[in-house]
Parts: sequence; structure tokens; C-alpha cells
Amino acid sequence: MTEFFQLAQMILVTFVQVVFNPFLWVVMLLVGLQFKRVAQARAELFGGERESVWGSTLKATFYGVIGGLIGSFLMVALGISLSGIGIGTLWIVAIMLMLISPRFLCFAYAGGIISLSYLLFGWPQVNVPELIGLLALLHMIEAILILLVVT
Repeated sequence: MTEFFQLAQMILVTFVQVVFNPFLWVVMLLVGLQFKRVAQARAELFGGERESVWGSTLKATFYGVIGGLIGSFLMVALGISLSGIGIGTLWIVAIMLMLISPRFLCFAYAGGIISLSYLLFGWPQVNVPELIGLLALLHMIEAILILLVVT
């Protein structure tokens, strides 16, 4: 049980570091600008009063942080390590897919391509089961967040 408390302490310390990371605030600003753009388009199309853009941004950030905490605990519980699964390659392939079409920006697509490439050609060196486990966990957290936000 002490291992669990040590793990929880490490995750919470990292959480506090993330809150004070300027990158989080830049991402929040970008999300807020997206919410503003969507609210303007919705008001032009359907009329009515606009919803609070920054309220929506804070709500999305709050749920995202909670999802991240839950995901962190689940990754440790499932034994998923980020060191051997090629996160950089995953991002590069996902961005390349986005350049084809924005709807292809999906880590599952990128992970599938990377896994298939490794299984067929042996490149890039990735741990396929951990990569697919990470993708499954990310999609599970995403589904929970959608459920929370929509309802």
C-alpha cells in the first residue's frame, strides 16, 4: 500500500508542476480561442445568446486535467511505459496524417500505421503492445470526457 501512496505523491507533484508550466496556459489560450470561434459561428447560424467562452475553456481544462490524472494512474496500474513506444514518432505520423485531412488527426490511425510498419519492416523500434495499450487508454479517457461534457 505504501507503493500506491508513493506513486500517488509522485503523480500529484507532477500535476502541480504541470499547472505552473507555461505550455499549459498557451494550450488553454488556444482552446479558448477555438471555443470563441465555435461560439461565434453558433451565434451566427442559430442566433440566441452566446455561452461563456472562458467558462467553457475552464470546464474543458478541468475535465482534461482530471482525465489526465485518472489516465496516469491507469497507465501505471496497467504497466504502460512511455519510454519504448515512440511518442515522438506517434506525433510526427499524426501530424503528417493531419496534413492530408484534419479528420485523420487521430493517434489510433498513427499508432496503427507505426505498429504495422514495425511488424512488417522492423522500423521504427516500438513496443507494439504498450503502444496499442496507450491508445486504448487514451480513447477510453476520451470517451469518459465526452460523456461528462455532453451530459
